[in-house]
Amino acid sequence: MTRKFFIRLVWFNALLGYGFGALANEGLSCPSTIEVSQKPASQLQGWDVSSYSNEAMPIKVSGITFYIGPPAELASSPPSDQKTVGKKLILTWNLYKKRSSGLELWLECSYTHTNVVLSKRIPEWIRVCSVFYDKNSRVENDYVFEKMECK
Repeated sequence: MTRKFFIRLVWFNALLGYGFGALANEGLSCPSTIEVSQKPASQLQGWDVSSYSNEAMPIKVSGITFYIGPPAELASSPPSDQKTVGKKLILTWNLYKKRSSGLELWLECSYTHTNVVLSKRIPEWIRVCSVFYDKNSRVENDYVFEKMECK
């Protein structure tokens, strides 16, 4: 193998690896923060209504739920594995096992201080997802979400 060919091969593999890595991260991740608009559902006589800007209280991702079918069908999928490493709780879903049965899988992202959730169908090429929580910190009685890794 010539040196020039070898360098091109290494360069091509690096680009290929970068492209797949970018694709993996792009396809399935919750937006880390969202902005919501809140107002009372009905008029409150005798009261003036105002609100603070979302900048004063970031609406951060707080939890991840995996579903078999659209989330509206309420068929949440329990993790395939759960373990504690130090102060981290790691939940893992082996999605390829569920897909082998022909099931459609969905992701739902929940956020602190709001009932707004985001959901999307999980791309077919994603086989395993792990969700990491910090057991030292809590928000609204739940462990603090740290990150999600899917491949």
